[in-house]
Amino acid sequence: MLAIFMVLFCQSRTNFIALLLSIFFLPSFLDIRKYFLRITKVFFLLIILFILIFSVIPMSYLSSVRDTTVIESSSWQVRVLVWRYLWDYIKQKPLLGSGGYKEFYYSRNIDIDSGYFWFLYNFGLLSLLVYILIFGNQLCISFKYRKYPFSYLSFTFSTVILITSITNAPFQEPRLNLLIAITMALLISSLEKSKRKEI
Repeated sequence: MLAIFMVLFCQSRTNFIALLLSIFFLPSFLDIRKYFLRITKVFFLLIILFILIFSVIPMSYLSSVRDTTVIESSSWQVRVLVWRYLWDYIKQKPLLGSGGYKEFYYSRNIDIDSGYFWFLYNFGLLSLLVYILIFGNQLCISFKYRKYPFSYLSFTFSTVILITSITNAPFQEPRLNLLIAITMALLISSLEKSKRKEI
């Protein structure tokens, strides 16, 4: 519940979309008959939570979250300008990129604010494909083995990373990288243990 509050208070549309997708796919990861009572409780708690949120958070903020004129916002326009600027460099070295030379950003006082563009500029199309394949593969494995422990955690984490990478660069945070590694390791470990039990 606290996590949902934090997502709403961070005022990020991409985080909000990731949250909604995670909630939408939750029933696929649960045995409805086994956890019916728990699911019902969680559902009613979510309703109460959203009622509280809408009564506490100012309407001006809520309207900004669902505002369809997001493209007109200054933060979005700045991001697009930076991406267009970088696109000229990306076209020059599309496969392997320009290298992770940080002085380029510091001297021009720019922040890429997109994981996808960061990979494209620094290490090219090949690195971007590897990045998407890592989390795309994690999504597929998590959904395929969705009845196993930690599958929903792994699915949600991968969803959040892929969606927030549109307007953020989450992998640049070392602590987040550690959490990504732990999440992947937990799922792989649970799959290995389950396979051993089956044998």
